[in-house]
Amino acid sequence: MKWTMPPNTEDVGESFSSTVWEFPQLSKNQVYFLKEKQMRSKKSKGTNTTLLFMLVIAVFYFAGFQTAKEAKATTIKVWDWHSTEVPDTMKAIYEGFEEKHGIHVEVQALSWDDIHSKIPIAAVAGQLPDVVQMNANFLLSSLVARGSLASLDDYIQQEGGQSFLSKFKPNSVLREDGSIYSMPILLWKHDLLYNPNLFGALQPPTNWNELEQTAEALTDKNKGIFGFAIPGACGETILYFSNFVAQNGGTIGLAPGSVGVPDKVTSADIGVNNPKAVEAIEFALKLVQNYGPPFAGAGCKQIRDLYTAGNIAMYYEGADAIVFMWREGMTFEMGTASMPIGPIGKPAAVNDYGNAQFAISANSPNKDAAWKFLQYVTSEKVQVQFAKGTAMVAAVTGSPDKELLSDHPRMKPAIDSLKAKEPDWYVMDAYRNLPPQTREATDIFNTEIQKAALGQKTVQAAMDDVARQWTELWAAWGK
Repeated sequence: MKWTMPPNTEDVGESFSSTVWEFPQLSKNQVYFLKEKQMRSKKSKGTNTTLLFMLVIAVFYFAGFQTAKEAKATTIKVWDWHSTEVPDTMKAIYEGFEEKHGIHVEVQALSWDDIHSKIPIAAVAGQLPDVVQMNANFLLSSLVARGSLASLDDYIQQEGGQSFLSKFKPNSVLREDGSIYSMPILLWKHDLLYNPNLFGALQPPTNWNELEQTAEALTDKNKGIFGFAIPGACGETILYFSNFVAQNGGTIGLAPGSVGVPDKVTSADIGVNNPKAVEAIEFALKLVQNYGPPFAGAGCKQIRDLYTAGNIAMYYEGADAIVFMWREGMTFEMGTASMPIGPIGKPAAVNDYGNAQFAISANSPNKDAAWKFLQYVTSEKVQVQFAKGTAMVAAVTGSPDKELLSDHPRMKPAIDSLKAKEPDWYVMDAYRNLPPQTREATDIFNTEIQKAALGQKTVQAAMDDVARQWTELWAAWGK
């Protein structure tokens, strides 16, 4: 296995240098030593000479056999970002695959930002590795439209088709134009996080009225205590507002279930500026303006730091975040609860189903070996390793959830809602129905919500501008 870490990687836990395990080779010094020994032993005829000659032949034969064996072994190249976050977990998974299948893995570990910047560039150049890990919500539609990924349909049919897919949680297997191009390994979503020390005898809110009342009761800005927070300058600010939109029965982009990249989109097709969405965004913005820290300039890290320091009573966040949020000096155990129920009167889940998926490059010369890798990482045994190591929810049902809860009981709300489906829950994907230029689309939303927060526009006017610019993105993509 060859493992390459990105240069100057920070905050990744234990790091690994490039490591290559190679079969033994016979060095020039070894050959010289054997020849010299043979010359000194010329006086010793018979058995000694014969044994020495056999030793030389055996060493050369062994070295040649191993080199030939190594040359025949298939190597797959993989890009992933979890190796920068949980290197011990990923190292064990890759080594387990190599041992089981005899296929070498050459890993390039990249940060989340780097991998999502590098994949589109490599796809255009036809230089993707055999396997890539990605947030499929951000990249799947565009990569499939370019023909950069291999369809997995035939492989899935060979494994039993629907019986193979039935092991995955609802909605976690994504389709483009009716076909499957990636396999889920981990799922992620927001829950309600709260600080039990600040709550005292109060219970977590169960609906919007209680959410506002609790936020007001726990806010003491003179002491630097805030009842509720949303980061306004975060790459995923849109996700925080999406939760409120779902709880109000609205949509952010196209309607759920729409084609990933439709031929034509008008502003009327987009939900972000419709009454239900605008109403929900207004409510969320009012919460943070009345009971939260400054919104406009607050990034994800600043809000997480305030929360871990004990200054925020509650906010929406992935419950797995404690893995990287925990720090020396924290005076409380993080509390988690299900999201408050909004006006629609039933639970709503905004789930980032595509958060961590593996796909095979269309140009890979090793597709069969790459598929074995995808089979391996979606097996129950490996899903347990993923879940326990990352504190994220496994993509498959069954024992991984039980194993995760045994180590991380705070994950129960996330596990429950990631099993959610209609009609009992209102389920909306966070990113799949945005324009395929997802990062540009989220930047547009973040810019406009800042203007609304600063009073430069009404929420309605800001979301109208979002819808207009998103329509332009879809049109540009169509061209």
